[in-house]
Amino acid sequence: RRRLQFLNGLFLGFEKVGGKAWVQGDEARQLGISMGNAGFQFTLDRSEHGRQSRNPEQKNTRKEKLIVSISHTDPSPGITVRWEDQDGSPLEAQITEIIVGMASAGYDLHRHWAAQQREWQRKRREEEELVAQKQREEAVRREQARLAAAEKAKIDALRNDANSWRDAANIRVYVAAV
Repeated sequence: RRRLQFLNGLFLGFEKVGGKAWVQGDEARQLGISMGNAGFQFTLDRSEHGRQSRNPEQKNTRKEKLIVSISHTDPSPGITVRWEDQDGSPLEAQITEIIVGMASAGYDLHRHWAAQQREWQRKRREEEELVAQKQREEAVRREQARLAAAEKAKIDALRNDANSWRDAANIRVYVAAV
């Protein structure tokens, strides 16, 4: 129940600043926010190490400690991607800070993605230019080979004509001598 209340507050906060939230998957475990071109996924789960309740009547129960974290592999320095309940400061009290932090992290993630796209496009252009250069070089090589073959065919034809002329001269000399 606390998880749903926190998500409701978070989603309403993002809606006020132009964000759009989405929830998918079984048990609504796939969470995300879209703001303009930027978007990111995040998780909201209980801590694996809950803290003991101080209430003596509930000695064997653990108080639920929530952690929200952005699915971001390599944040820039200074970008917070994880928030959790603190003593005296539950996530609900940190919601404004979380919204601002998530928006900053989403923008950072979008910038990283855009930089990767530019790098990928630059590499693709370089590869295309390399392929085009190789194709041009291959076309020049084929043209040179064709011209060399045509020149060789001309020379061979001239040699054949010269040999035929000598053979004809030899035959005329032989016929005149006989």
